[in-house]
Amino acid sequence: MKDTLEIRTRDYAWFKSNTQKYKQDEDYFIKNTIQEYGKNLKKNIENYYVTQDVAKKICFEQNGKIAKKICEEIIKDNKRDVNDIIEKEILQIKEEERIQDIKVIKFADEEYPERLRTIKKPPEKLYVKGNMELLKQNSIAVVGSRKYSVYGQNMCKKFVNNLVGYNLNIISGIAAGIDACAHRGCLNAKGKTIVVLPCGLKNIYPIQNKKLYEEILQKGGLIVSEYEPDEKESSDHFRERNRIVAGLAIGTLVIEARRNSGASITVRHTIEQGKKAFCIPSSLENSRGLGTNQMIRDKRAKLVMSVEDIIEEYPELNLTPNDNFDFYEITKKENETNLVKNKKSNKLKEELAPSEKQKLEVSEEYQEIYNNLTEESQSINELSRKTNKSISEVTTLLTLMQLEDLIEETAGKKYRKKT
Repeated sequence: MKDTLEIRTRDYAWFKSNTQKYKQDEDYFIKNTIQEYGKNLKKNIENYYVTQDVAKKICFEQNGKIAKKICEEIIKDNKRDVNDIIEKEILQIKEEERIQDIKVIKFADEEYPERLRTIKKPPEKLYVKGNMELLKQNSIAVVGSRKYSVYGQNMCKKFVNNLVGYNLNIISGIAAGIDACAHRGCLNAKGKTIVVLPCGLKNIYPIQNKKLYEEILQKGGLIVSEYEPDEKESSDHFRERNRIVAGLAIGTLVIEARRNSGASITVRHTIEQGKKAFCIPSSLENSRGLGTNQMIRDKRAKLVMSVEDIIEEYPELNLTPNDNFDFYEITKKENETNLVKNKKSNKLKEELAPSEKQKLEVSEEYQEIYNNLTEESQSINELSRKTNKSISEVTTLLTLMQLEDLIEETAGKKYRKKT
């Protein structure tokens, strides 16, 4: 049997030299260093060249926590495949690193965004992840309905793309619908986008947009929240985050919105902060756009037909279009094609049986309460008794369902399905 100390010294030196490369190339460390180290270690353990204590000791070096865990797993079960162990531990460490990437900006810090300092109830601190430089740059908030029409989707694509062409970032809340459409449109135009969450950064809401969340970070975007990393979303958080969406932006653009929607709250904050709001008009037959039309009628927002209608409101910023940028225009042919598609889509929805339509529109977390609702109004207490859920839980779910246009509130704080 070889001398244990000699093997310990050799493996320690090998590991130390290779971990230095981790600083320059994470992939090298993960794919080569750890794998080779794990194989060599397993071989030594199987041949009794290294004792359990020595195996642990040789791993106390920078980023050695990965290898240390691998050592412990190999020692515990020599028969397990080394690569399986490595993959599992690397995923765990990557998750820890993801959480550790969160930075905290306090109100007194130099990095705290100036635009937020002057708003009503500015957050005491911000939790951020990603490109913090975006907080110093000019951005437009883009908000709207969680269920958009084909028209709304096209307008979102056109306006977001062209706003990026004027070197403006896009801010939204990554919710389903116009929010997510705005973020994706910005990424497609190779722009930068900021997400303001109604929860902590360890949570992602809605979870179905997790891939979009990750893509935003990969492409130089920023995630912002005023809540502790473990905090979950709530009805109050949705309303509160709207003031930050408006506060970080130079103005707010509403694509489509129903009456009394979350987008109208963002517009209210925008106006209170002394900034400009903009609305794209909708057909009077489009229920998703009644809120935008109402804001235009009440002169709370400027009617815009092109991005230039927005740009002209900021002469002091000297916003000019990028010469080589591919600005987007919707042709008449595209409008006609989308109108046909929209009619087919509406016809399909009308032909769906009620059970099929429900599965199509209502997520699993809302199913129990939604199934207990009818076209007759019911109180929160009634729904709490029927579903055996707490009053606070029912209240939160009802608020979220309202925001997604699934239900409506009636007199006396009662609720019913939208017809």
